[in-house]
Amino acid sequence: SGRMTETLSKIECVGDRLLAQPGSCVKNNQRIFVGSVCPKIAVSEMRVS
Repeated sequence: SGRMTETLSKIECVGDRLLAQPGSCVKNNQRIFVGSVCPKIAVSEMRVS
């Protein structure tokens, strides 16, 4: 919603272990496996709408 840089500036700490989230994307009956890897973070303030 246009507030990503504001939220990123409010990260207070980043964890030292990575969490993997597997997933997939399907379009026109074709599947590709995707995923993301990121640490846990603590954010002091965040607007959710």
